[in-house]
Amino acid sequence: MGFIDKQARLAQAANITASAATPDYYDCGSIRNIGDGEPMCMVFTMTADADYTTTDEAYTFAIQCDDNTSFTTPNTLESRLYSLAANTPAGTFLKAGMQVVLPFPTGLTEQYVRGYLTLGGTTPICTYTCDIMPQAFVRKIKDYPSSFAVL
Repeated sequence: MGFIDKQARLAQAANITASAATPDYYDCGSIRNIGDGEPMCMVFTMTADADYTTTDEAYTFAIQCDDNTSFTTPNTLESRLYSLAANTPAGTFLKAGMQVVLPFPTGLTEQYVRGYLTLGGTTPICTYTCDIMPQAFVRKIKDYPSSFAVL
């Protein structure tokens, strides 16, 4: 069973209507070996359906890194685009519970990591949670409603 690390949770039910970074970032420290050993990934979990009413909405999920917490010159390590123009099937278009999994490349050279979403189109709306975790945990994740107690 996988556990969610509070320090590795970069966003909790964040609701955005324009391009934005995750509210938090992860400090990889001076070693910066987040991609060595157990493969790691950044997981964006949709907590509500993304809007694609006008069919021109586009959502790009990315991992960014930088050498400072202001992310003045961020480098994008990995990204994935979801849009109807990119042939994402409308019936599977960023539904609640869907996960966007971006693997961390090995050889990270910057100290700080965050998620970044680029939104485009007429009425983009995205509500998501973002975590950093081992790739082996992804298939074991089960989300429960907030009023549900696991004993």
